[in-house]
Amino acid sequence: MNNIRSFLRNEFRKDNSRPMPKIYVLLIVLGGIGAILVGIPYLNGAFWYKETDPAVAGTVAYWGDLSYQIGIALLMLAGTLFIRNTKLQRVIISSMLATIFLMQIPPIFSWWTFNGSVLTENAEPAVEFKANWGYSIPHIILLLVALLSLYLLNRGRPKREDTS
Repeated sequence: MNNIRSFLRNEFRKDNSRPMPKIYVLLIVLGGIGAILVGIPYLNGAFWYKETDPAVAGTVAYWGDLSYQIGIALLMLAGTLFIRNTKLQRVIISSMLATIFLMQIPPIFSWWTFNGSVLTENAEPAVEFKANWGYSIPHIILLLVALLSLYLLNRGRPKREDTS
């Protein structure tokens, strides 16, 4: 327990790491904004799931809420990378990016699996909603942004050489 406490204390005091390059932080910010924008339609019921089984509706709404919350937290933490760049920050942000990455897999497969299917069977014919693979494009983009951000955040950068 003492090792964990000393690690955390020293990690916050370390200021020997360079701030992240702005392009890396920009990608993380884009991942956060993307997670928010992808989660909002699922939160507001813009898609078919409100008309189906309550368990499915609850799961989809929870997915949208989680995506929205992780996106907001990622935006707040990404700004700290301009000031400091510690291992603890990278671990927390990496876990959020990995969660965003993994969260995009079920919607991508679902939109491709149900492509062309009518998803609102019990509703009036005028409000029929058909699934389309095109709805998976924002998820694919967010998946790629999260993967690239994870790579850039965790790859080893060369240390500066002393020229003195």
